[in-house]
Amino acid sequence: MSAKRRELEQKIGEMEAALAQLKQQLNQAVAEEQHESIDHLDDHLQEMDHKWENIRDFWPIVVQEFRDRFGKK
Repeated sequence: MSAKRRELEQKIGEMEAALAQLKQQLNQAVAEEQHESIDHLDDHLQEMDHKWENIRDFWPIVVQEFRDRFGKK
């Protein structure tokens, strides 16, 4: 085996090892993001509940306003 071929194989091995390490770091980052999202899920659900309550409180006002404006007089 020539020295050039051994050198190329060594570089390919190093690149594959570096790529494997980068993939591992990416997988770890994705997992951390998922855990963080799950941790904040309660906050998001509470925010949606609050918005839903606002809509439920506001809706009767809208209905009455339409009735007053467009209802039979």
